[in-house]
Amino acid sequence: MNYRAFFQDVTAWMDQINEVVQRHSIFTDEYWDHVVKSAGELCNKYGNHELVKQQMSMLIGYLDQQYRKAKGGDDETNAQKRV
Repeated sequence: MNYRAFFQDVTAWMDQINEVVQRHSIFTDEYWDHVVKSAGELCNKYGNHELVKQQMSMLIGYLDQQYRKAKGGDDETNAQKRV
């Protein structure tokens, strides 16, 4: 696998997600549909290599954390503070 190309694609993907959130709020189905579809396309591009799947899973997890923070919901940090 060409790791340099992959991480360049990850950077481009993140830029694209930032553009999409400008058009569609993080609270919309359009935003999340794009996140999931484009992440899947990137995984497919690299033959579902384990590193690619884990990297994209981590990034989607990060976006989910941002969503939870924005809506004022429970994220791991807030859950740990309440314990």
